[in-house]
Amino acid sequence: MQRSKLEIYIDILKTMASQGPMMITQLVSSIDVDRETLTQHVDSLIWHGLMEEQNLSQGGKFYVITEKGVRILKVIVTIDAEIRRKGITILSKGPILF
Repeated sequence: MQRSKLEIYIDILKTMASQGPMMITQLVSSIDVDRETLTQHVDSLIWHGLMEEQNLSQGGKFYVITEKGVRILKVIVTIDAEIRRKGITILSKGPILF
């Protein structure tokens, strides 16, 4: 089953919150989407202030989740848990844990 945009956004935030700063190639393998799709989602998260792009001294870039991103992820996790407690599933994967 193909994941929704929301599920990809949540997977990105979850991965960033649990694994810390990552380069785009690390995110691609962790999230299991193609680089173009991931880049579009990451750009959107950056635009909304949920992630930041930071430069490495060697010229590369890495990405980090912001405080706002962590707060949003906590709200999503809480909502997901409450919905599942009531026996409703809105996301194709299991519970959101982080």
